[in-house]
Amino acid sequence: TPFLGTEDVGPPFFVSPATTIGTAKVTNPGDVESYIRWTVTGPTETVTVGIGGENTVIPFRVPDQQKLVIDTDPRNLIAELNGEDVMNQLREFNYPALPPGEDIRLSLAMEGEGSVEARFTPYMLMGI
Repeated sequence: TPFLGTEDVGPPFFVSPATTIGTAKVTNPGDVESYIRWTVTGPTETVTVGIGGENTVIPFRVPDQQKLVIDTDPRNLIAELNGEDVMNQLREFNYPALPPGEDIRLSLAMEGEGSVEARFTPYMLMGI
């Protein structure tokens, strides 16, 4: 059968809905809020990232294969392009927390051929 293969050849494939930069959502499976660490890999001209409509605008170019990292955790707030601080170059910066248990729409817009990655660590409450 086309696209499926046999048991000994490879894993089966499944059709699933596509996620695009305009429809991406994330759910924090933790018990408490978390903060996103954004990684923008160039080439990009401008990028907007955020959650729930609260955005951070990156108005400068990220060159090909270079990385801009924005950690929104207030305990480690950084914006670095290849290790150099660029926090003062950001516009409209907002770093909201990712609430637990809710589907939250990511706010993403990008000019260029690069990529944007959002990562976070879910935190759980523990009883002792």
